[in-house]
Amino acid sequence: MVPETHRIVAGGLDQYFKSTFGVELDQTKLLRGSIAPDIYSKYKFIPHYYDESIDYIVENIVRLVPYMSEILLDTPWSKLLIHAISYKIGVISHYLCDYMTHPHARRIRCTSMQDLREHLLYERELNRHVRSNGLDLDMANGEVSHPLFVEREELRVMVKGKIESAVETYLEENISFANDAASAYGLNVTIMKLVCEAAYGYAVTRQVQMA
Repeated sequence: MVPETHRIVAGGLDQYFKSTFGVELDQTKLLRGSIAPDIYSKYKFIPHYYDESIDYIVENIVRLVPYMSEILLDTPWSKLLIHAISYKIGVISHYLCDYMTHPHARRIRCTSMQDLREHLLYERELNRHVRSNGLDLDMANGEVSHPLFVEREELRVMVKGKIESAVETYLEENISFANDAASAYGLNVTIMKLVCEAAYGYAVTRQVQMA
């Protein structure tokens, strides 16, 4: 995806957090994080391909949970945490999106001029499609969230399994811009819903332990 497409998906994710969890992310940080892996050198050694980066992304997703519990419960820490967490969600979103787009999912690497042209042309055309058609933000409506009580390692396995399953399903579909857009946004929603459910469970467990 080109930066504009990443920002559009992140904007949809921002709306999802508002409508589903009543959480106001820091939109500036979120959008900046969504394009950071294409800009900053610290991500140079974390390729945007599933095999090379999945463990890094899963670990970063799991690490969100205790901080997200503070945000969801609107504790005194939430206003301090929201900026950094919004940025981190944007970074995670970037990688999840790339897993679900044709050039990255089917590993069109930029090792030759022909591959580079194919990769860049597809991403530009995908951006035109998303700009013209938007995202189906209604796909996440009506889903009910419940507290999820899992240990850290179990959550890590669950997150990786959901991403892996989504990628496998995506690769079985026909190549299309519409499928890329829907799959990228859908995976982001699925993973962030799981994070929030685990965060609620984490908060309840802590309250019980402190009682």
